[in-house]
Parts: sequence; C-alpha cells; structure tokens
Amino acid sequence: MLYTFLYTGTLPYCRLVLDIDSTRYQTFRTVALSPWSMKAFFGVVSDTVPLFGYYKKYYIFIGSSLAVAAFAILATMPLTASAADFAAMLFFLGNMAVVVVDLLCEGRYAELMVEKPYTGSDLVSYIWGVYQIGQLLVSGVVGPMADAGYARGMFYICVPLAAQILVPTGLNYLGEKQLPPAERRIRVDKIKAHKGIFTLASAMALAAVILIPVSMFAGDTAVLVYALLSSAAMCALGFAVLPRMLAQCNLYMFLVSAMYIQIDGALDYFYTSDNECVPDGPDFSFTFYNTWSQIVQAIFGGIGVVLFQTWMNGWRFRRLFWVPTLLRVAASLVDIFIVKRWNKAIGMSDESAYMLGYNIIYQVAYMMEFMPAVILTSKLCPKGIEATMYALLAGFQNFGQGIALSLGRVFMGALHIESQAPCDFTRLPLLIVICHFIFPLATIPLTFFLIPDSKMTDDLIDGASPAAAPGTYAPVRLDDDPDDLPLISGADADAAFQMTDMAVEGTLADVALTD
Repeated sequence: MLYTFLYTGTLPYCRLVLDIDSTRYQTFRTVALSPWSMKAFFGVVSDTVPLFGYYKKYYIFIGSSLAVAAFAILATMPLTASAADFAAMLFFLGNMAVVVVDLLCEGRYAELMVEKPYTGSDLVSYIWGVYQIGQLLVSGVVGPMADAGYARGMFYICVPLAAQILVPTGLNYLGEKQLPPAERRIRVDKIKAHKGIFTLASAMALAAVILIPVSMFAGDTAVLVYALLSSAAMCALGFAVLPRMLAQCNLYMFLVSAMYIQIDGALDYFYTSDNECVPDGPDFSFTFYNTWSQIVQAIFGGIGVVLFQTWMNGWRFRRLFWVPTLLRVAASLVDIFIVKRWNKAIGMSDESAYMLGYNIIYQVAYMMEFMPAVILTSKLCPKGIEATMYALLAGFQNFGQGIALSLGRVFMGALHIESQAPCDFTRLPLLIVICHFIFPLATIPLTFFLIPDSKMTDDLIDGASPAAAPGTYAPVRLDDDPDDLPLISGADADAAFQMTDMAVEGTLADVALTD
C-alpha cells in the first residue's frame, strides 16, 4: 500500500502541492525512485553487518522510522516549489523503507518455505493476493482525494501504514535469533569470499547516490554526461564480475530499460493540464489518471501473462524480446494520436484512446517482455548464488530506469517542453517519436547479438557451477556452514518470486521497481 501511495501520489503532490514544472517533476521522480537501484546493496549490508545481534530487525526499525517521519512531514508541512528537492528526499526515504522491508521480509518467508515445503505456493499466493488488494484500495483513494484537494492530506494515511511494521518486528514475529556477543561483528569473510558481488552491488548503489545531486543541481549537459559515463562503467563492471553470457543478457535488459526513455514529466502534465495550458486538451482528472487507469493496467497486465503462457510458450528467446518491443512502440503511437488530436477527428474520446494505448497495449506488451526476462535470468544464474544474482539484476534494470528518467529530462529540455504558462507542448510528438519509438527500436538488433537463440526449455549453462567465474564466486558444498552461504537477506525471495517483485518495480520506476 505504501508503494502504491508513493507511486501514484507523486504526480498530484508535485502538481497540486509543490506546483513544479514537468522538468523538475522528472528530476523529482529520479530522486524518489533511487532506492530501488540500491536493493542489492541493502541486502549485502544487512547480511554482513548485524545490528545489536540481528541481521534484519533493526534495519527494518531504522527504515520504517525514517519513513514515518518523512510521511508526517509530507502530510503536515505545506511545502512549496522552493522545497521540492527536500520533498523528493522525503519520498526517497519512503521508498527506501519499502525496499528494505520488502527485501528482508521476503528473505524470511523464503526461509520458512524452505523449512516447510509442504505449504507449496500457499504463502506466496496469500502475500501477493493481499498486495493486489492493497494496491487496488490505494488506487481507489489517491485519485479522488487529489481531485478533492487532499493531495497533501493523503499522506496522513501513510503514517500509520509505515509505523505498523514496527510492532510485529519489535515482537520478533520474524522469528530471528539474536547472535551471541562473540559473533556480533562485520562478516568480512563473506565480503572477501564474494568480493565481486559486493563490489558490483556497492558500485551500483554509489552510482545511484551520485545521480541524486547531479539530477538536482547540475545542468542538462552534466546530467547527460553522467548518465552515459555511469551506464558504461556499470556495464563494464558487470562484464568483469558476471559470467559472460549472463553479462551479455544483463547488458541487453539494462539497455531495454535505459533506452525506453521515460518522459513522464511531459506526458503526465500534458494529460492532466487544464484547458488554459492545453487548449482542447485531455484534461484528465486524477481519478481517471491515477485510479481507473491503475485498475485497467492490473487487468491487462494479467491478460499479458495469459497470452504469454498460451501463445508464446514455444518461442525462442530472441523473438520473445523483439516482438513485445514492437508492441510497446505501437502503444506509443497512440500517444502521438492523442497529442495531435487525431482521435477527435474520428470521434474517439481521449479517455478511450488513452485506455487503448498505455493501459491496454503497453501493459500487455510489458508483461510479455517481462516474463521471458525472468525466465532467461533464472536459467543463466550460476548455481548456488541464484538469489544474489536476482537482486543484482533487478538493481541493474532499476538503475536503467533511473538513467531513462535522466535522459528524458535532457530531451524535454532540448525540445523546449513547457508545462507552466506559457505552456508549450508543440514538440511533444517529436519527443515521443525519439524516446518511445526510435531508441526502443534500436534495441531490436541487439537481441541477435546479446540474447541466446535458445528455447525456454533449453539448458543454457550446461550445469556450470559458480566457479565458472574465477575469483568472483565460491562454490557451495553440501557440508558448508549455512551461515557462510552466499545468500543476501531477502535475495532468496527474489529468486523465488522475482516475477512478481520486478513487475511491481517496473510500474515505477518505473520499477523500480522500481524501482
């Protein structure tokens, strides 16, 4: 519920409370979603640095307490445009709490499922069933409250939601055992044993952290340079640390995220601006844009999964990636259709056209692309550290979405998109063509170089062990001490439930994830 509040509540808060333009809104989202790129690092730290004898408990305490304070400030303080950067950091703290709690609680219920395998999928079904209910409930609240003038007041609801986790954590519902005093130390042995993973996770977190001040204070040229350099550095480090085929696939999925350049600032503001800013424009209410749209997206995301299972199940990986890319591009053409007002010329309402494009075609295509990404990743992960790899790869894709937001800001500035009087969306169709048509299509040829031409049923690593990447991974043996295994807290849940987790981040983030 907190994640949905943060994701769907960002636009009305930025428009109605802060009253910032589309470019600053783009930067706001980059900062707010940064914690999703740091997920692997949070896991590594919690698994190697116990606090007061616990690997999970006090990290949840710290994250949730900071979120409670952040939401209280958002709800009570009438912040203005001059405090937009401060407000973005409050959203950052809220997302960080969601990431930490999500990661560490997943780790615990994954452990329980291993201990009690007879439960099958019951626990997962219950957890994600409750999540879907919470998502729909919050979606039904955010839009109407924003339209009623409570874009700031809605965060009062978030305070108890963020605080409630403190009670079961304090009562140790996680069932975590406190380490004896002699073992309360930084696990340097784990860091040394898996230094490649630790280095990659740390570098990704550092790159995401540096992106925050660059986005806030630097000009478009500096943002562009940093986005390109940090992306190149992370991809190069990925090739140095990961097995080659996994590194190639990771590069492809990173580029797919980064090259679908996010221009939410331009599109969100175009669709929700009044007729004074966009004469004869859509002028969508937040109830339509944040509530009904979310419901339809959830429905057609599920249809995308069904279509994948029934229609695409026998396809090879390359085709599984480039076909959904074409469908996502087709969805972007509907945006151009609306911006140019061609839908009006044929008697089609803005609401119907928007539902057809982003909420139906795009969501179906997104799930069709997401499913093979999860399957391919699971087949390429080195044995014994599958969980850790999932956390890293999810972080890579979320970092790609952060880069996509930064690049979107640069292109919006270059094409002089203005969302405040005097508004100017004249070049919005060209922006859509560049960011949602040309760049995504450029990833299709990469499919034939970076993605294996294999079926989903093929064995892609031929039983390779973690030792296939010398100096990076330590093989896992049956006689290993369980406390020394290379699992990061919560990452094992990512291995089991990544399909759901990444789907949530992807709507963010967009993903996150989150991101």
